[in-house]
Amino acid sequence: MPDSLFHFLFPVVSALAARIHIKHPIRNILIAGVLAVLIDLDHLSFLGPTRALLHNVFVTSVIPALIVFYTFYFRKSYYAKGFAILLMIFISSHTLLDYSFGGGVALFYPITTKYYSLDFELAV
Repeated sequence: MPDSLFHFLFPVVSALAARIHIKHPIRNILIAGVLAVLIDLDHLSFLGPTRALLHNVFVTSVIPALIVFYTFYFRKSYYAKGFAILLMIFISSHTLLDYSFGGGVALFYPITTKYYSLDFELAV
């Protein structure tokens, strides 16, 4: 399972490599990186099953999509719209990384507690 530092560095380095910092301040990229790491708060034992409460489709896709919808229809700021999209991509990348390299995530947690993961092996 990727650690929190990797969950911060992967999207930040990817955004810098894609040259997003040309149109959006690096400060916004770093803030979105920190917010993407906050999903790991559900690793605390008193919040329920590990990687279930915040590592599901509803938190990592639906809520950011609602934020994007809100900013596009009710905010005029170009930077607010760009930050909303950036945040949605960063938060979704967190769950995608845990789905790909971790022990799996409960994608549909409130409905079912089944953990899904992508299992693959590299043959050398």
